[in-house]
Amino acid sequence: MTSLDPGTAERPPGPPWRIIAVVAVVGAVAVAVVLGVLLAATASERDDLRTIDANRRQVQLVASAVTEALFGFDHTDLDAGQTVISDLATGSLAEEYRQAFSGPIREQLETAEARGVVNVTDLYVGDIGDQSATVVVVMDLVVDSNDGRRTTFDNFLVVSLVRTTGGWRADGVQTVNSGVDPELLAALTDAANQEGDS
Repeated sequence: MTSLDPGTAERPPGPPWRIIAVVAVVGAVAVAVVLGVLLAATASERDDLRTIDANRRQVQLVASAVTEALFGFDHTDLDAGQTVISDLATGSLAEEYRQAFSGPIREQLETAEARGVVNVTDLYVGDIGDQSATVVVVMDLVVDSNDGRRTTFDNFLVVSLVRTTGGWRADGVQTVNSGVDPELLAALTDAANQEGDS
């Protein structure tokens, strides 16, 4: 046979289009898979960060509101904070609050025509666990009464919170390095924590 015979002639080398096409398809699939994994991981991380931020905001709001309800008062309506405490505190803390404002401290505040105004200046959130969190609240307190005005700055409170089916609730309040009247603090905060600070 001669080289002119079409049955035996070899094909001249041409561009490897099939190989290039296969490599391109495999490469595109690999890139798509990698991008999909990265996007899914990023979305999951964003969701985790949103959950952390939401928990952080919620514990800050609860700690701040409970602090304002515990230490902000008006002798003409000493029960005003009870609703906030009932909504945002556990049963034991709510009961301590109720007892504090139904005993001798109520009479003292009414007699002195006392008003307390709280200004929360800082909130420091500790670790937030699945069931508990701690927030350090820094507040200024102005108390006006028949005896004049008393202002204390940079009062530190540690608010312990627990997660319930209804959300985060304050479970305890402990004072640290506080300029607030110790008798008032003893009446308004957890007695066991007060004894531990002495």
